Amino acid sequence: MIKAISRTFERDGVPRQRSHSEGGASTYVFRNTPGYLDSFSVTNLTGVAGFVQIHDATSTAMPTAGAVPLQVFPLPANEAIGVKIPFFGEAGLVAVISSTAATYTVSANTAFFYGMTRN
Repeated sequence: MIKAISRTFERDGVPRQRSHSEGGASTYVFRNTPGYLDSFSVTNLTGVAGFVQIHDATSTAMPTAGAVPLQVFPLPANEAIGVKIPFFGEAGLVAVISSTAATYTVSANTAFFYGMTRN
């Protein structure tokens, strides 16, 4: 579920939407429609390291095991990462925690997701 916090405007005047997960989750849908994920952070709530993968997907077409991500970031155990690189998703943008880097492998890890999106 996407929870809107507020709209913000950067110097370019483009409205951006902030959203975050409600609690510990292993996947999070930042966008269900085409658009950009400008920045995000993920806080690992477990003592097991994993990988945060960004996929071009939606809540109705979530990545399945073996899906190849747009980008991958290491997620240390009990730590957080922050990324400020814009990603574009033609369908939408979904973050997942994977136990492998190259392809999506379902992980038991849970995390708190926060992101900034725009059209």
